[in-house]
Amino acid sequence: GRCALIKHWMMYFEQVEFFVDAVSDYKSDFVLFPEYFNAPLMAKFNHLGEAQSIRGLAQYTEEVRDRFINLAISL
Repeated sequence: GRCALIKHWMMYFEQVEFFVDAVSDYKSDFVLFPEYFNAPLMAKFNHLGEAQSIRGLAQYTEEVRDRFINLAISL
């Protein structure tokens, strides 16, 4: 349900923050996350076809973008 999805997203962003923090020690200008890093986000949409899964995940674009922007600004 919704709680499981929220927990999943929280775990995802904890991992993102870990790697961003690690890279910030090297004064890096950017972090590149490989596609397999984001693949678990598709789990909620496994029951859908590929195109529908991508559209489903796209619903979260603004939230994900905003969280990454906040990480960039805080470092």
